[in-house]
Amino acid sequence: MALTKATQNVLEGIVSTGSTGVSAGSFQVGQQYKITSLGTTTQSQWNTIAGTTGQTYVVGSLFTAATIGASSGTGAAAVARTLANRFADVVNVRDFGDVDGIGDVTLSVPSQYPTIQDAFTYLATKRINSGTTVKIQVADGTHVYPQAVYINHPDGSNIEILGNQTTPANCVLSFSNSDGFYLAQGFCLKKLNGFRIVNTTTQTNATARLGIITDAGSFLKVGPAIEVHNFYYGISARNSGFIDAAGSPTQYVKVTASGDVGIWAFLNSHVNCEWAKVSGSDDSANSLGGGIIAEFSSSILATGCEVSYNWLCGFSSLTNSTIRAFDANSHHNRRGLVVDSGGNIEYFGSLSQIKNNTEYGIYSETGTGFVYGIPPVPRIELNTLGNFYNIFDFNSGKGTAINSGSLLIDATQPANITASDAYVDLNTDASHFGIIRGLVNLVEKGRIQHSGFDGSWRIISNNSNAFFAYAPPSSVNYVQAEGSIAGQSVNVKAYGNDPLIDLALFPKGNGSYIKLGAGHFAATGSPATTGYIQVKDSSGVVRKLAVIA
Repeated sequence: MALTKATQNVLEGIVSTGSTGVSAGSFQVGQQYKITSLGTTTQSQWNTIAGTTGQTYVVGSLFTAATIGASSGTGAAAVARTLANRFADVVNVRDFGDVDGIGDVTLSVPSQYPTIQDAFTYLATKRINSGTTVKIQVADGTHVYPQAVYINHPDGSNIEILGNQTTPANCVLSFSNSDGFYLAQGFCLKKLNGFRIVNTTTQTNATARLGIITDAGSFLKVGPAIEVHNFYYGISARNSGFIDAAGSPTQYVKVTASGDVGIWAFLNSHVNCEWAKVSGSDDSANSLGGGIIAEFSSSILATGCEVSYNWLCGFSSLTNSTIRAFDANSHHNRRGLVVDSGGNIEYFGSLSQIKNNTEYGIYSETGTGFVYGIPPVPRIELNTLGNFYNIFDFNSGKGTAINSGSLLIDATQPANITASDAYVDLNTDASHFGIIRGLVNLVEKGRIQHSGFDGSWRIISNNSNAFFAYAPPSSVNYVQAEGSIAGQSVNVKAYGNDPLIDLALFPKGNGSYIKLGAGHFAATGSPATTGYIQVKDSSGVVRKLAVIA
């Protein structure tokens, strides 16, 4: 097998010069040797020396002596491997004529190595020198893989696996009964790009295949020319794993027809999938099927992503996880955004949309998730059952909302040094109202409304003013309404700083009356007047109401 640098080839195990070799009959059993000259030694004799059968030996071949090599021919030469000789197992671009020591070495699949895994098998006994990048280049076509590509090279940060980086659909990797690419714990890969990775069998949660997966490893770059199709999990970082699959508005990762999740960060993991498009995740038999999901203290950077036609949801952040999805678009899912158990989603951006989802735009089962930056109508609309369900939302445009249970502001908790006042602040400018509304099935039935213009308060019931309260600036007197215990009257009283305060009732318009709902009695005879009660009319003139014994 050969490594390729530009147009040069080099056989595995190039030999340093200056050695005279080992004579026939002088090999040491158990010592490793490298062939420097075949001489007249036959292939059968080389196999006898090495204790092998049917192996073809060439200049540069390595073997461990199994015999002393008696009668091994003339003109043959092999050298015992020294420390300097073993450096030949380090892939170094300088071996190919590079002067600065920075460059690429290419392993071609399938022309040199039948599969990507075969190329890794070759590299397994080698280290890659700093400055050298080994590129495993896969030719266009459909390549069938019976098992996952397992990546665990200690110098993975210097290895790239590449297909067609312009048109990934031209380089198809077909898997049937396995995961796609598995990056082992503690290892990394510099780049994976230029492939359409396909699972050809029916994906279910019983055979949950993963397209690109790492457990506690690091994919330093995936894509952006990557398509993952029909795996139960498309792209997954688990157990403190890391994947950078960021793209751009013109070239991006595509994940289609997954089962449970298209792009998934699980258990302290991070995925950057900016501008990715995820659609068609569907395991409806198990009520699953999400586009982009973060769980258990994980994070996902999803700027510009589009998630659509996923059975359960577009984005979901659960169990103290975070998704940052600026300028994202979640449409035609069952639910646009789902947050719960301390999960939160940042959804700011002038291009963000949540539309045409078959249930809710934003949903929380328990009301314990947070959404920051909900877009205004018309960028959140046409969600069949409503825009919100159980959501606590912080947004300068939409305000803060919760529609399940109660909202408690508790200033008496032990965390406070001392108990203090508790506030609900409705802050507006002078031309707007601070409003607390009461809704029935999302239809307003009443409100308490504060005017930023004059400071007045109104109670509005069924779209009509029911009560209006106003105090001029610097007022010192006020009215107080009081309830009562059984058998006592309810009271309307004047209170304030003045020692004497009139209580005035003003009906509207000339000819109007003050109506008293109490019953009245017919007078008999000429009852005696025992006194009077003074009141003032609308002009302030004192009038006297007779008191009859």
